[in-house]
Amino acid sequence: MRVPPRPKQNRRNRLFAFPEGLNVSHISRRTRESSLISPAVQGRGKHSNLFSFLSRERGWAAAGAFTSRRGPGEGTRSGATRVVSPTVVPRSPLAQADGCRADWDLGAELEAPRPQATQSKFPSGFPATRALLFIMLFAAPLIFGAVQTVAWTSLAILASLLLLAWATENLRSGRIRIAWSPLYVLALALILLGGVQLLTGRALDPGGAREALLKLATDCIVFFVAVQLWTVGPRHGAPRLRLGAAVSIYTFLLALFAILQFFSSKGLIYWRVKTDGWIFGPYVNHNHYAGLMEMLIPVSLAYAFSQRRKGGMGALLLFGIMLSIASVLLSGSRGGWIALLLELVALAATVIWLRPRDQRRRYAGAGLLAALALAALALWLGGGKITGRLASMGGLTRSPDVALGKRLLVARDTLRIFRGHLCLGAGLGSFAVVYPQYQSFATNTVYRHAHNDYLEALAETGIMGAVLILFAIFVFFDNTVRDLRARLVTRAGWIQFAAAVGCCGILVHSLADFNLHIPANALWFAFLLGVSQAAPYGTV
Repeated sequence: MRVPPRPKQNRRNRLFAFPEGLNVSHISRRTRESSLISPAVQGRGKHSNLFSFLSRERGWAAAGAFTSRRGPGEGTRSGATRVVSPTVVPRSPLAQADGCRADWDLGAELEAPRPQATQSKFPSGFPATRALLFIMLFAAPLIFGAVQTVAWTSLAILASLLLLAWATENLRSGRIRIAWSPLYVLALALILLGGVQLLTGRALDPGGAREALLKLATDCIVFFVAVQLWTVGPRHGAPRLRLGAAVSIYTFLLALFAILQFFSSKGLIYWRVKTDGWIFGPYVNHNHYAGLMEMLIPVSLAYAFSQRRKGGMGALLLFGIMLSIASVLLSGSRGGWIALLLELVALAATVIWLRPRDQRRRYAGAGLLAALALAALALWLGGGKITGRLASMGGLTRSPDVALGKRLLVARDTLRIFRGHLCLGAGLGSFAVVYPQYQSFATNTVYRHAHNDYLEALAETGIMGAVLILFAIFVFFDNTVRDLRARLVTRAGWIQFAAAVGCCGILVHSLADFNLHIPANALWFAFLLGVSQAAPYGTV
């Protein structure tokens, strides 16, 4: 039998990387001269006996087959044959311990195969569901934070339609897949606790309890749907990148509107609506605008720095981020400043942590320069108001903005409510009715919230609710830091991590405010929480 001569090949073409990490090089001369090479080597099926050799000599089972194609312009003559898409499975540990190397000399030009894209476990479509969800998210802050009854009721109706749209599109896809999260159980338990309070008469404000349950159910639906839509299969991380782009555009436009209104509206929302509060952007309370932006800015940052091609688009994204941060500084929200600062420090520390040690000092210096540039921009835009807010940390400066001293008094009285309703609490949504009975200082301000979401939840749900909330926070942080380095290899992983950082920012701000009782902010928090808890399968 005539064996074709061995062609010249460079080292790059000698090794073949299999999906399982096994390498096969040129088949030895002994094998070339053996009977394994059939006369068909001159024709179409010249690689047909390769897997027979692998099975007999190395103990491998071939789970696939080689397919060959000729190079361009080679016609019917034997040319450079490329081997694509093999799958080789070791039969025993002995085969792996052997080194799994053989010599290849079939006159073939080799190239490493691309990993096979497996089918997504969870569908990544649902265009109607995604469109409806973004309509809810983008519209809610624009209608004064959805604090009016007609606004949050409309959000509840849209949330029901959102769940129906997801179920319908899921059924049309031919299979029902539900991404699991332990937070489902905790959210359902909290809703059941509120229902028990209402049915047993433990809720001291039944009307407020029903309203709180409806809002909580709306947020839970958004969280559930977000987990489903952003849990994606291998090589399908594009939805998270599109999310980053949409959030970046929305954040920039909202910040631009807020700054223009700040300098030209004379205290009027949309240059028309007059309120007694300290407005900023579309919100009656400037703290709630800062609460929204501190959730959105980390996602915009992650999207900007994950762009492979910077250029003009990267500069535009960074300008939008700087403008958004400046708007938070101009809002005068001290809690927003602290939360945003911690978020930026967390993101910068994560970036430096991922860099090689010899580059960390350079990245730290770049971050410091960026911080100084941002501070200079903020002082140039509104230095007097910012320094005035820093100087007013101890007193009541502008109604209804409650200073630190009054918030501490309200916090002390809220703990008295908790001690009076230790087990199940005073009932969801009952704080405004119960608090006057425990108020220990004279004031003309009507306190509808405790200016501390944690203490208010403690007073309204008691020990049972406190256990559920603490466990939910633990699950959130555990899922966020688990396999973090591996997830941050992809751009989609950075979007997911930034969503978690945004949630952390609002959790910090909630120590001194009631952002999570504003329907629009609570809706965004539930959405970003769902994105951050979605299974990290997506790779880009």
